[in-house]
Order: sequence, then structure tokens, then C-alpha cells
Amino acid sequence: SMNENDTTRSLLLARFPVFAQLPASRLDEMLAAAPVRRVPAGSVLFEPNMPCEGFPLVLEGSVRVSKSSPGGREIVLYRVSPGEGCILSGGCLLGQNDYAARGLAESDVTLLKISPAQFQDLILQVPAFLCRQTELLLACGRTGKPVNVKKGQFVAPRDMVHAVGKIRS
Repeated sequence: SMNENDTTRSLLLARFPVFAQLPASRLDEMLAAAPVRRVPAGSVLFEPNMPCEGFPLVLEGSVRVSKSSPGGREIVLYRVSPGEGCILSGGCLLGQNDYAARGLAESDVTLLKISPAQFQDLILQVPAFLCRQTELLLACGRTGKPVNVKKGQFVAPRDMVHAVGKIRS
């Protein structure tokens, strides 16, 4: 319904102000293509070796991302709260590889799932999306796979050396 879309849009902009930089038509396209998912607490959102099917934007709730130690203990890597990007999903989508950890809804979670194609597109469209993604660059570097870094529109070519350095680290 139109009303639900408005609610989703205002929640998205409140949690991820960076999307306000998108032209309204692009935001509408994104919202139309990214269904809102409500996931009950305790649900598994992704598991190791699962293909990455999109970039989750958490609007409400908390997701715990963890790995299992060889002994079977859970090692919590990080939590994704509303307004934070899931570093692992970004790394998966950019590196085109599978998840290496498990994501569990710690509470009831509301999220928007952006398709891989949209994610790639948004990174090109929204400079701030990549300018703040040091963690994402590091996560990509850790995959050991080839990483293509696209220069942001407002970044001088010579400044890209910093991004490449982060990935190499």
C-alpha cells in the first residue's frame, strides 16, 4: 500500500540518511524492488557458504553475525543495528563470494533487501556510501579474491591509493 511505502521510506531515510542523496525517482525504484522483510527473533538470515542474495538494510531490530570455532563455540564478529550496513554482505556482493558467517535475528528485525545489481549501482550513485566503507574495503581484502574498486565521482584519482592500501592491508 502507498501508506506502507511512505512509512518504509521515512524509516529508511531516518536510519540511512545517505539515501537522501539519491534522486527521488531512484529511491522509488529501489523501494519498489527491495521488499520489506519482517523476521522474527531467532531466525537465521544467512549461514556460511550460502550465496549472498542482497544487501540487508536493517531498519529495526538487531542482527548478530558470528562464526563457529572448530570446537563449536560461537564467536560473535559484530552486530548490525538499524542504520548500519552488514559488512559481510557488502564484502560478499563486491567479491561475488558466499557468506563466511552466520547472521541471526537477535530481536524481531525489519529489513530491506537490496538486490546485488542495485547494490553495485547504488555504490556508484551515492558517493558517501563508499567513502565511509573502510570496514567494507578491509572485509573485501580479507577474502583474498580480486577486488574491483570504482573511483567515487568526487574522489581525485591519486586519492584512490588510500583505498587500495586499505584492501592490501
